[in-house]
Amino acid sequence: MIRKEILTSIFTILLIATLFSVVSARPQGVNIEFKNLEEGKTYSQHITNLTFNLTGEITECWYSLNGESTLPEADPSYCNSGINVIEGIISKEGSNTWAVYVRGKDGFIHQTVINFVVAIPKHYLDIRSIDNNQILISAPTSVNFYLNWSGEIDVCSYSINNGRYVYFDCNSGLNTLTNLKFEEGENTFKEGNNTLEIVGRLKECCYFDSKDSVNFTINIPRADTLPPTVLITNPINGTVYTSSRTSMAFNVNDSNLQSCWYSLNGGANISTPCSNGINTITGITSVEGINTWIVYARDNSGNIGYDKVIFRINTSDIIFTHPIDLIILVPLEGESIYCPTSFEVFSENATTVSYSIDGKANVSMTEGPNNLFTSTSLDLEKGNHNVLFCASNAFNSTCTLVNFKVIEKSSKKTCTDCNKVRVLPDYSASEEPQKTIFLQEDVITKPKLTFWQRILEFFRNIFR
Repeated sequence: MIRKEILTSIFTILLIATLFSVVSARPQGVNIEFKNLEEGKTYSQHITNLTFNLTGEITECWYSLNGESTLPEADPSYCNSGINVIEGIISKEGSNTWAVYVRGKDGFIHQTVINFVVAIPKHYLDIRSIDNNQILISAPTSVNFYLNWSGEIDVCSYSINNGRYVYFDCNSGLNTLTNLKFEEGENTFKEGNNTLEIVGRLKECCYFDSKDSVNFTINIPRADTLPPTVLITNPINGTVYTSSRTSMAFNVNDSNLQSCWYSLNGGANISTPCSNGINTITGITSVEGINTWIVYARDNSGNIGYDKVIFRINTSDIIFTHPIDLIILVPLEGESIYCPTSFEVFSENATTVSYSIDGKANVSMTEGPNNLFTSTSLDLEKGNHNVLFCASNAFNSTCTLVNFKVIEKSSKKTCTDCNKVRVLPDYSASEEPQKTIFLQEDVITKPKLTFWQRILEFFRNIFR
């Protein structure tokens, strides 16, 4: 009885072990999924690659095209977990059977087979040099297209943006459509969305036999002439602070932003990282009194934008004022000049400068590089004039009156007539710029005399 129980136990153990080995030997988690082909589908052109997804633990792979198989490889380029592509292959016309084989680490061979058909039309036309939905940065002047026709070709035609068909000669094989235009009018490309259609007709037919069309976009890059927008948000322009400022915040915006830098109180330019939006410069210190802080930004096209703030630091109870410097460069006091086409003024700490000619309305001047302010084009009448220049900032203002004489109107005499050059005194000690001024001495022109007037002038000089 005991022996029978022992034999029964041994038989049970062997049965369980056998079942476990059978379960363990089943194929484990390897999957092959084709991505660029569909089972039973008919394609109108040859298939030149096979894309598939692999999952699971893999040791080697190979494939078969219409019964012709490659050898198993342990590490081919197409045997990785994830998306794989087999290139350098081509389908045949008619029925095709392609298969991919994978050996998993479980030792089993896994395979996926797909059947499809390639039926290339007897006649077809294929536009080659422009893809559908392509974005071009310039308008095409020619387009390549391919014709696959067995009969004798009669004529081809094209239409741009649904215009009338334009006829031209073509041949079986590769063709080039030329003399395409980018301008206003029918059958021309335009900036934005475009449609090109090419059609062909065989001699034995009386209708258009094959055609192809593409939709594409022309986006022509424009020259960037706009500088970056820069706005200093802290410190605030025109503010009096009772403690030192140790940081500066600024906002910059430009689609092609390249770099930024800043200058404190006329000091050296210092580079600073920046990006579109709010930026902060730390580790800087203001000085007691007037401070002028400037932030610059450059884009990839070389355009430079900047912003400037002038503020005061007053850590004591003493209220003081800082005078504004105002140096008139053109015109000089008492000067007689030809062609005064523009006024020029230098001011290092002014935020606005304006002028008034002969008591008329004030006109704002434009600030340029190196603290130089200039006026718009002038066309003053001949004679004496006075101009009042006024400069101001958040804390102070000053004005200077200059009297000068216009010898001739700007519109009648150009500045190239000026032949006397004078350089202003050297301001290098006070860091003021030098400015070359073109002046013209008064010219006395004698009236032209007739013959009898010259005779009378001759005797007048004898008896004078």
